[in-house]
Amino acid sequence: PDHAGAHHIVGRLNLEAMSLSGFARMIPTHLYGWEMLRQASWQRAEEHLRRAVRLEPDALYHRLWLARLYIERGEEDDARRLLEQIGTMSAETELDAIWKAEAAEDLAEL
Repeated sequence: PDHAGAHHIVGRLNLEAMSLSGFARMIPTHLYGWEMLRQASWQRAEEHLRRAVRLEPDALYHRLWLARLYIERGEEDDARRLLEQIGTMSAETELDAIWKAEAAEDLAEL
């Protein structure tokens, strides 16, 4: 319940599933019985990604994917706030530098 990475993955799975068309979600659900795709929701995606941010507030990628969820849902103000936060955070690893660059690109596209 307190593993940020697990919440990130569940949030991303929900985000990716909701980004698919209903038809695209239906095929693997019927062929493989993937119940998770049937239960996917924007709300679950947001809940899990927000929890990941709370558990690891310094992890840039949790904020980046939460911002991308907001972009997908048309909530540009919330997305912009998170992307701007990422721009002010320090890059502790090489991956952080990549996340910061991607956040800057996403922000420029808004």
